[in-house]
Amino acid sequence: MPDPQDIGRLGHRYFPIIRNNSTAEEETISRAQNIEFRGTYTTEKIYELGRVGPIGSAQDPADLAVTWEVNLYEELRSEFVLSGKDVDVDTSYNMGDLIGENDNELYLLILDTAGNLDDEVVYKDMTVARITWRFQVGAVCTTTIEVEGSGGSWLTTPAHGAQTLDPTSIGGAKGKEARIWFGDSAGSGPTAADRAFRLQSFTIQAAFPLETVRELGRRQIVGKLANPVDVTVDFDVLAADYQPHNSFFEATGADYDLTDPKLVDIIYVRLYDPDLAEGNTAIRAWKIENCRATDTTPQRAQVRGLATSRYALTSEKETTTDSGGLIVYKGDVS
Repeated sequence: MPDPQDIGRLGHRYFPIIRNNSTAEEETISRAQNIEFRGTYTTEKIYELGRVGPIGSAQDPADLAVTWEVNLYEELRSEFVLSGKDVDVDTSYNMGDLIGENDNELYLLILDTAGNLDDEVVYKDMTVARITWRFQVGAVCTTTIEVEGSGGSWLTTPAHGAQTLDPTSIGGAKGKEARIWFGDSAGSGPTAADRAFRLQSFTIQAAFPLETVRELGRRQIVGKLANPVDVTVDFDVLAADYQPHNSFFEATGADYDLTDPKLVDIIYVRLYDPDLAEGNTAIRAWKIENCRATDTTPQRAQVRGLATSRYALTSEKETTTDSGGLIVYKGDVS
């Protein structure tokens, strides 16, 4: 192995690209903050009676995965690619759209330190395993996506040419641009009566338990299939009056019964354009259906610190057919 010409490489020399072979949609992933390609090769050491050390080993087919994080901004192009949507026409997708989309490819185009095309990593037959959206006070809001698949190569001659990133959209938005509503008391969308206050962090996660299909006589896995989605929410909120307990527990007179979690029919999340008037123009939105508390810390107090509450919720059923209980919008809820 010769001494490399490059001293090292920095992140600005890497371009992540996603492709859905079923729809032929392909996009360079803009606003990416990090990406990690992983391979797991489960290895079983083999021993025998009368020998102190191992005699060899045997390996299962490779399990490949990619995880990447992007800043939340107004475009959903890479998420639309994964869900089989038309990136130039559609304005929303739901979790049901992701099931069955198991012919995605992830590429990482690599440039040398002089900016010349050099290598490329490709993982194939990828299926979505998990998507997480995070909103936090003082931090940029993010999406983290994890996919798993069966085939991968390091290409010494790149399959892609020079790439162009989104030049016009915002770079990201901080938590101060996100608002959340617990419930839909008016039956017509988010209203002031249902808005949540003093939230410090809010996380939505959609997890698809994957089944790995293998067979005798094949050195690669056959593929991965996604089971129905589990949608969960967790959030931290500063203690203030009796909210948010009034949203998640049944009332008994003037009190709230902490042993009786109630169903919240809809949770809305909006992310607003930071360059326009506050709370005026939603660039992204989420609708989570039929949530119920599964784990709570109703109050936590400490010396010289703000008291807090913490909730974990699950979407227990869908209202919108085949949505998995979670719909993601470009722009506002429609």
